[in-house]
Amino acid sequence: MALKVLQSFVSSVPTLWRLSMLLLLYQASHKTALASTRLGGNETDHLALLSIKAKITHDPMLITSSWNDSLHFCQWKGVLCGQRHLRVTGLNLESYNLAGFISPSIGNLSFLRIVNLKNNSFQGGIPHEMGRLFRLRFLDLSTNLMGGKIPGNLSHCNNLRILSLKQNKFIGNLPKELGSLSHLVELHIPFNNLTRAIPASFGNLSSLQYFSAEENMLEGNLPGSLANFSTQLQHLILGRNKISGSIPPDIGNLVSLNTLDLVYNQLTGSIPTSIGRLHKLQEVAFGGNNFSGEIPSSIGNLTLLNALGIEENNLQGNIPSTLGNCQGLLLLQLYGNNLSGSIPREVIGLSSLSQSLDLSRNSLSGPLPQEVGNLRNLGLLNLSYNKLSGEIPNSLKSCISLQYLYLDNNSLEGVIPQSLESLKGKLDLSFNDLEGEIPAGEVFQNVNAISVSGNNKLCGGIPALELPSCPDDKPRKKKMPLGLPLLIPTICGVLSIILISSILILCWLRKMRNQPSVASSSMDSWRIISYNKLLKATNGFSSSNLIGTGSFGSVYKGILNPSDQKAIAVKVFNQQRRGGTKSFMAECKALKNIRHRNLVKIITACASVDFQDNDFKALVYEYMENGSLEYWLHPVLSQTGKRPTDGMFIDGLDLHKLAKLALPERVMEIVDQNLLEEEEGASINSSNQMKIEKISHPPFHKTSSSMKYFHN
Repeated sequence: MALKVLQSFVSSVPTLWRLSMLLLLYQASHKTALASTRLGGNETDHLALLSIKAKITHDPMLITSSWNDSLHFCQWKGVLCGQRHLRVTGLNLESYNLAGFISPSIGNLSFLRIVNLKNNSFQGGIPHEMGRLFRLRFLDLSTNLMGGKIPGNLSHCNNLRILSLKQNKFIGNLPKELGSLSHLVELHIPFNNLTRAIPASFGNLSSLQYFSAEENMLEGNLPGSLANFSTQLQHLILGRNKISGSIPPDIGNLVSLNTLDLVYNQLTGSIPTSIGRLHKLQEVAFGGNNFSGEIPSSIGNLTLLNALGIEENNLQGNIPSTLGNCQGLLLLQLYGNNLSGSIPREVIGLSSLSQSLDLSRNSLSGPLPQEVGNLRNLGLLNLSYNKLSGEIPNSLKSCISLQYLYLDNNSLEGVIPQSLESLKGKLDLSFNDLEGEIPAGEVFQNVNAISVSGNNKLCGGIPALELPSCPDDKPRKKKMPLGLPLLIPTICGVLSIILISSILILCWLRKMRNQPSVASSSMDSWRIISYNKLLKATNGFSSSNLIGTGSFGSVYKGILNPSDQKAIAVKVFNQQRRGGTKSFMAECKALKNIRHRNLVKIITACASVDFQDNDFKALVYEYMENGSLEYWLHPVLSQTGKRPTDGMFIDGLDLHKLAKLALPERVMEIVDQNLLEEEEGASINSSNQMKIEKISHPPFHKTSSSMKYFHN
């Protein structure tokens, strides 16, 4: 594509020789034609022109109708004459739709310098007589139907500057004799059927600036003499032939080269690093060959490069990051190779790229760099058939000129960015690992513009894509059945009641779980009393109301009902002591299940919190001046000073067994030593006898009032 653009540009701008030649000869012929009728002219030229006219078989525009005796031949249309001798110096019959043959009499126009028969339908071969035109400088027979071999005697036209025979049907080999045209500046022979190799003698064309021979059937190797071409050579175009071999390493000598086109031949070997010396190169076209090895990093020296095409070869290795130095690059085509590694950020971020960036059908891996967003002017981006991974960068939204985006057959994942909705042309994301919902932009609404097949996790999109619906898609609206508007509020109301009831029940159950079990089991038959009432009954748990203090709490005297002045005893459990709660629950359970006429009666209990949100637990008894629950339950306790839960009672030993084993001989070993001190003035034997009697008949009347409530 870039080659065609360049060729059209070159063909539309004549070389300096072409311009100066045509202008000079036209001015000369125009001036002399005015005097031709007066001065006469050469009869040989006159007859030669009539012979040329006779060979023209088709003249729809009647160009040669003026070629008669009514006018001097220098006034005939398309005929140019010199000023001095009134000799024919040029024939300019371009684009007149003429048909026929070139008369051999053309060789008699010995002063002829320009022959331009371009873009007609002349047939036959080039007359050998043209080799006599030693003054000829410009010969353009392009775009005709001419054939046969190119005559080697054209080399006798040793002043020839421009020779253009393109787009005809010439056959055979290039005459080696043409290598002697030392003044030849341009040689154009493309689009013919020429065969064999380029003659080595062409290395002698020391003035050559433009050599194009594409679209032939030229064979053989590139001659080593190619490197000997003039250092003035600017364009070397040999694409689409059958040329084999390798590029001569000395091609770096062609320092004036602007275009190097060798596409679609059979060239092998590596790209010479000497190409980096061609600093004036603007186009390199090596596609469609069998080049191997790596792309030389020296190619980054070509800072004037506009187009680089090395597609369809066997290149390996990485894309050189030095290509980022080519800041004027418009087109980059490296597809169809074995390139690997990641895409250099310096390359994918070249903002100058505007025509095409095609890296498809390689083995490139890694994520697509965010720098792809720099391609604001790019029209085509093709990265298909690689091993790219990661997500599609959202920076693609900056590629506002993008018409074609091909990312298919990679391993890209994640969702399709919404930024791709603005794409104006073709989008191919097929055969990746994309997921999620298809965006809703314009390009995604045209089944002919998008391809997403082979992504099993995608959903949604237009029906033509045949993708499943997304899980969170809103269902399509359907006609509401009759009565549904009344049914929906009713159902919602019932569900709301159930929900609120469930919440209340859960809250109550949670609160009940946090309450001690005594509140639901041990005290279900008692009248629960509040902390506030107990606080008032005991005058704020005043020390003046304190009856006594034990290991698990304190006992206070109080008046619950001021009206009857009946005294109560309030046992407050110490929640800070370990086992306090356990002792409270155990005592509640025991008092709830035990009934005895001699036991102190429990009135109620309190399991709440105080005004500081601390746990508060208390038992309320009838107040008794004498007596103790524990002493009723364990008569031996008051004499031994030991509780049933004492740590010594293990392996089946309890308080009663201890007393049984000690009587009568070892009774002194188990008697509380505090009782012994109270028996003042008695003998040891009497004292021992008294202890035995006390064990049998406990003196409840002598226990202090506080002891009746402390059994822990």
